[in-house]
Amino acid sequence: MKTFQNHTDLIQQLKSIAFDNGFDIFLPQGEKTLKSGPKKILFLYNHKNNTKMEENISQRGTCPFYMEFWSDSTGINYTLNSYVSQHNHPLKSDNTKKFKGNRITSPIKKTIQEFSGKFKTPQLLKDYVNKTHNIQAVYHQIYYQEQKLYAEQFGNFREDSNLLINIVRDEKNKFLCNYDFLLNNENQLTHFIYISSEMEKLYQSFSDVVVIDTTLKKNQFNMPVINFVCIDNYGSSKIIAFGLLLNEKQETFELILMRFCDMMNQKQPLIVYTDEDEQLMKGF
Repeated sequence: MKTFQNHTDLIQQLKSIAFDNGFDIFLPQGEKTLKSGPKKILFLYNHKNNTKMEENISQRGTCPFYMEFWSDSTGINYTLNSYVSQHNHPLKSDNTKKFKGNRITSPIKKTIQEFSGKFKTPQLLKDYVNKTHNIQAVYHQIYYQEQKLYAEQFGNFREDSNLLINIVRDEKNKFLCNYDFLLNNENQLTHFIYISSEMEKLYQSFSDVVVIDTTLKKNQFNMPVINFVCIDNYGSSKIIAFGLLLNEKQETFELILMRFCDMMNQKQPLIVYTDEDEQLMKGF
C-alpha cells in the first residue's frame, strides 16, 4: 500500500488525482489526533460545479464517497485506512472533457523536468508550462510533479534530513562542533547551520572580511545552501559555516545571520562581501 511522506504530500497528490477526474475533495473536520498517537484525515466528495457552500451541503451529506487516512505513530507518514469509491450521481461528461486537457502528459512532464529550478517561484514555472502546452494546469499539479521529480532524483528528503541531524548530533559529542536547526509542524527541515570547532577557530582569527553567498536549490533537500567564507593569512578561502535555508527571504536571512552571530559569541565581521541579493542585504 502506498505511503505518503507527510500531510502536504498526501493533500497534493489527492488534489492532483481529483482534479484530473473533474471533481474536488475537502476535509469536513480537518485533521484529528487520536488518543493512541496517530492522526486521521477524512476526505469527502465535492463536485466542482457546486461553488456556493449552501449548494454543497446536501450533496456532501448524501454522496457515499470518502477516503480516510491514518498516520503512523510518529504522525508523519500516512496510509489509506478505509474508503468508499462510489458516487450516487454521475460525473458529468462536460467536466471530464473540461479537465481532460489538463492531464500531465509525458511532454508536459519533460518540460517540468527541464525547467524545474530555473524559475524563481513554482507559480512562474506553472505559467510557463501552461503557455508552452496551451493548458490550464493549476499550481498544485505542477508542484506535485516537481516533488515527484525530486524524489526520483534525490530520494526521500525526510529520511536524509533526519540522518543529517543525527550525524551532526553524534559529531557534536565527538568533535565539539556547533549546529542549529528548525523543523516545522510537519517535521520538515526549514533551516540548518553548522560550524565545526576548526571553523570557529578560523573565524576568531580571521573575521575581518567574510564572504556570504547562497547557491541554487540543487541539493537533496531542494533548499538554498548558504556559505560563510573567510580569508586566512595565506590568502586562502576557508569555509567558517554553512547551512540550509527554507527560502531566500529577508526574515530567513535575519534568522540564520543571528544564529551565526550567537554561535560565534556575538563576534561580527568588519566587512561582508556578497552579491546583489536584496533580501540578504536587508537581512543584515
